[in-house]
Amino acid sequence: MIQKNAYEYAISLLAKRDYCSFELIKKLKNKGYSLKDIENTVNRLSSDGVLRDNEIIINMIKKRLERHPEGRNRLILFLASKGIPEYVGEKYISSISPERIAGLFCKWFLEKHISFDKKLLYRSIHSRGLDEDEVQLVLSRIGNNESE
Repeated sequence: MIQKNAYEYAISLLAKRDYCSFELIKKLKNKGYSLKDIENTVNRLSSDGVLRDNEIIINMIKKRLERHPEGRNRLILFLASKGIPEYVGEKYISSISPERIAGLFCKWFLEKHISFDKKLLYRSIHSRGLDEDEVQLVLSRIGNNESE
């Protein structure tokens, strides 16, 4: 079997789904391509307009929050698992308000759990890594829903 060069391999990956440059670099490194080949490939794809990091990272965060709402630090870890450096993740996540995160968490929690259970709420908050501001917002919103 003839091994594809880094560019061909990257194109085959991108034909299946979108990748940000950080994910693509991680994939190419794992495949064993040289740093020079990886750099040339990413530069070529970027100059061709194929890599759209901004759009892809924003969509990753949006989908994650809709399906699996969690706090900022957990989101940064999620992005890091995709090969996105912490400083890049922080840049994108800093624009998301605590109100938005709390609202998505409340919606998720109330849809998932038929009855209100304070212990379960606290466990969920803890496991999702919400920060202090987000926790206060969740408690005030769900606490108000408790009597409804």
